[in-house]
Amino acid sequence: MNIHEYYLLRVKSHEESKAPWDYYEVISTISGEDANIPRAESKCSLMKRS
Repeated sequence: MNIHEYYLLRVKSHEESKAPWDYYEVISTISGEDANIPRAESKCSLMKRS
């Protein structure tokens, strides 16, 4: 299974944006291992069936 990182983003104000598509600032990066629990530890019934 490929677990990817997750990002906490903040929307920039109009004054902070310096270029086209410059909308977000990365506040924090969370590793996939910290953001996800093993399937066996999940309490979700849908996860247990798949």
